[in-house]
Amino acid sequence: MKWLSLGALSALLLVTAALLLLPGLRTLGPLLVYAPLLALGPGYLIERRLRPWPDLPWPARVTLWLGLSFGLTPLLFLWTTTLGLALPRLATLAALIALVAAVVWALWHDLGAAPLAAERPAAFVRRHVWSLAFIAICLLTAWTRWRQISAVSFPLWVDALHHAVIMRVVSEQGRVPYSLQPYLPIDNFAYHWGYHALSAVLWRVVALPLPTFMLYWGQILGALAAFTAGGAAWAIGRRPLAAGVAAGVVGLVSLMPAYYLSWGRYTLLLGMVMLPALMIAAWRLVQAPSWRGVALTTLLLAGLNLVHFVVFCFALVWCAAAWLAGVRRGVWWPGFRALAVSFAVALALTMPWMLRLLRQAVPSDIQGSPLAIAGNDYNSMPLDLLWVSNNRLLVALAALGVLLGLRQRRRGVLALTLWALLVTLCANPPWFGLPYLSFFANRIVAITIFLPVALL
Repeated sequence: MKWLSLGALSALLLVTAALLLLPGLRTLGPLLVYAPLLALGPGYLIERRLRPWPDLPWPARVTLWLGLSFGLTPLLFLWTTTLGLALPRLATLAALIALVAAVVWALWHDLGAAPLAAERPAAFVRRHVWSLAFIAICLLTAWTRWRQISAVSFPLWVDALHHAVIMRVVSEQGRVPYSLQPYLPIDNFAYHWGYHALSAVLWRVVALPLPTFMLYWGQILGALAAFTAGGAAWAIGRRPLAAGVAAGVVGLVSLMPAYYLSWGRYTLLLGMVMLPALMIAAWRLVQAPSWRGVALTTLLLAGLNLVHFVVFCFALVWCAAAWLAGVRRGVWWPGFRALAVSFAVALALTMPWMLRLLRQAVPSDIQGSPLAIAGNDYNSMPLDLLWVSNNRLLVALAALGVLLGLRQRRRGVLALTLWALLVTLCANPPWFGLPYLSFFANRIVAITIFLPVALL
């Protein structure tokens, strides 16, 4: 309980402390208050109630909180819209007030149940040196993300404009953006909207111009990508040093995902922030199946399905890799059953959205489909993106990590290696005489490779 509460407080400070030291506090004050609350509060309460894996290190638990929180709001929007309801601004404010009360009560109860013992600063630093180093790397990442937008006035590229329109529609209607009227003549919109629903709720209460909000909220998510990668590395690799290395690669070394800012790839960024939480949950669920773990994994899968469908597919491939690498000899059924139940219930929770996607599916061989428009070049590997910046060095170091990990018979390394291979195969089905999947292309594999590379 003590580490659960410390993790909550540390994560809140992690997001806010980096910005408290920077100018513009008065303007960004509401964002500094509500963003940590919305990003951590719901997940903290859910994980605290379920507690499927109480032995997880604190960065991994906070990673679970982030994944759960980011997925819960889209799920709420999906079902209120399906039931013919809307979420007005007043309901948003009431929900935030209730969330504050619940989080304060839970933290007060946890801290009271496990009071902290007095400890000299030097002893505290020695005992928690890896945690402090990890926090320092994440704070430095947050500073770099701030600096990247110091001379930027509005979100960049075409995608950001589209996201702004969708977000405004969600905020004004309080519903899933199936229609983009009156801004665009589209009445049957089928695009993953989880980022827009989550962001619209936050934008409603921060009182910032939409371009300013999108810039700063996007950079907060960019900093959290380093944090969640570190949380997954600590949980899967069972080494605190791995957390610092993974966070440093994602936040300070790799060009991706920082470069997403130039494209306005906010939906993909949110999905990549949430993916490590699912990786932690599926990895532990295979090793120690339980109904609590199934419930938590189900919520993470359902949220990812609404935030970004390709990242959701990455998550499913990871589940397969984690099961293949994590099952014990002769004990394969419990883990498989737990993952299968999680997947089935997640599909049931998102069934209204899945049915809409199926109705909008476009065969790859008809005129107007992405493959028909782009031709044979559609799924070629973009080498300029794959080997951008220092990616050659990072991939070489990851390959070295594979060799060392497999030599030491580390199951986590085996799972990550299988995951990378399976994702590559899924992006290239013609190798086996199968047609391309228009949504699962080598281009998106190239710009998300930073995560397995950082973990390896």
